[in-house]
Amino acid sequence: MSGREESVKSILKEPDEIRKSTLDKSVYLYYRKIKRLFCVIAKHQTGKEGFLITAYPVDKLKEGEVIWTR
Repeated sequence: MSGREESVKSILKEPDEIRKSTLDKSVYLYYRKIKRLFCVIAKHQTGKEGFLITAYPVDKLKEGEVIWTR
């Protein structure tokens, strides 16, 4: 996703859906369709702290508890 930093920020700010990882409850998957479906994965820590793990295009949503949907 080199060169798509603004798309990643946009997905984090205005996702179509957010899911909680089934493997790590502090990891969230942010999904948004921008020409195709993308997933941004972030780890939430205490308070408003956290960090980006990865971002990539996907064909479908992964399993996980739905936290929010548009």
